[in-house]
Amino acid sequence: MGTAITERVLDIAKKHGLRRISLEVIEPNRAAVRLYEKVGFKIEGRLIESFFGIDGKYYDSLIMGKMLNEEA
Repeated sequence: MGTAITERVLDIAKKHGLRRISLEVIEPNRAAVRLYEKVGFKIEGRLIESFFGIDGKYYDSLIMGKMLNEEA
């Protein structure tokens, strides 16, 4: 279901003329990172200890991006 929703959002972005899309995801969320990679996002950067979790720990965030004229 997550893949279908993400692909739908990408289709809408393309229809509105966007060239690229980017997002930020917390690195420990491996399921989300895999989903984004599956639909063609690439890791473009890392923000060190940018997220403070409810568990009292800091986590890195990954910046991911995708050019919308490329295939996944």
